[in-house]
Amino acid sequence: MATGIERIVSSDLHNLNYQSAAASANVSPVCYNMSTKRVVSMEVFNMNIGRLLIIAGVFLVAVGLILTFWQKIPLIGRLPGDIYVERGNFRFYFPIVTSVILSLILTLIFYIVSKISK
Repeated sequence: MATGIERIVSSDLHNLNYQSAAASANVSPVCYNMSTKRVVSMEVFNMNIGRLLIIAGVFLVAVGLILTFWQKIPLIGRLPGDIYVERGNFRFYFPIVTSVILSLILTLIFYIVSKISK
C-alpha cells in the first residue's frame, strides 16, 4: 500500500501538480528537489529558504561594512608586493599581495562555514 508521499510522487510528478495532490492525499504540500532527486516537504523547503535569506543578509551587511570602512583598515592595499606605477597622468595599481591574503582569508571562512553547515 502506498503512503501519501508515494501517491503524490507517482500520480503527479509528471504534471507537477503538487498542491492538488497534497490536498487529495491529506498530507502537507511537497516540492521535488531537482538536485537531489528527492521529494521534500514545503516546511523543510521554506526553512531552507529562510536560512538562505538570513545568510545572504549577513553577507550583504558584512560587505557594506567592509566597503564603508575600507580606507580605515590598516595596510589593505599598501602591502609590500603590491604593484603601483605612476607616470605623468597614468596610474596603474595591482594589489597582488593583498589579493592573495584576502583569498586565503575568504577560503578559510568558506571552509569553516561548510564544515559548520554539514
